[in-house]
Amino acid sequence: MTVEITFNALFGSTLRYYYQRRNVRKKVLTLPLMLDFGDIRDGGLVKTRTSLLRGLHQNLRGYNVAEEVQEITDHLAFLKILIQEGETFRVWWTETAADYCGFLWLCQQLSKTGNRLDQVKMPLVFPKRDTLVQITNLGEIIYSDIDELMSYAIQQEVPKYVQRDYGYNWRDVKDENQPIRALINGHLVSQPVTFYDQFIYQQLSDGEFIELTKMIGRLALNADFGISSTWYLYRIELLISDGQLEAKRGPSSSPLKTLIRLKE
Repeated sequence: MTVEITFNALFGSTLRYYYQRRNVRKKVLTLPLMLDFGDIRDGGLVKTRTSLLRGLHQNLRGYNVAEEVQEITDHLAFLKILIQEGETFRVWWTETAADYCGFLWLCQQLSKTGNRLDQVKMPLVFPKRDTLVQITNLGEIIYSDIDELMSYAIQQEVPKYVQRDYGYNWRDVKDENQPIRALINGHLVSQPVTFYDQFIYQQLSDGEFIELTKMIGRLALNADFGISSTWYLYRIELLISDGQLEAKRGPSSSPLKTLIRLKE
């Protein structure tokens, strides 16, 4: 039985629902590792992901970092077992930085094993009925899109020599270990932690205060590259602390109602 792998938790749920609707028993393994952000070299994968999640969600109410880390730990352990059992894997990914990093990492894990790896590389732009649809990540795909896009028709095997080469790419990126990994013209490039700050400043160019929720909405509309909105929230908080942005309390006590603008 082929084991499905995705690096997007929402798409993992969609894929499970897709198979349930068809009464097909499938193992779907979700690995939302967010490997496009944070340290990827020192201390092991679980440790670096724990540090990243704690930083990103330190001020978000209702988010349980411990549960998220435990899920990642369990799924990584399950992957190791499945590899040892000789399972075949099918990875679903797109050309977003998180998916691309995950794909490189997975290739490195499997390149020296006997496990077969197939890939379904989903397009970010595709025709749907009478319109052209553009998505920013796999989580925006609904279960009916899987058949409509003929997803299995674009499935390809990833030979061992290709896995090995991708694994070398991951090793190189890991050695660089910059805070951000971004896809630029199809190439994965390591970047400093300030890389996405430029898009935050662009939404604040008028000098007027804007509610944080509206700010995130502007970023989603004008600068959504498939990255998590929690990264923007994290960076905005740091820019406020560093005096680059000015903030004042909004009409409610919710942090998301905070008003921000460029520092005068």
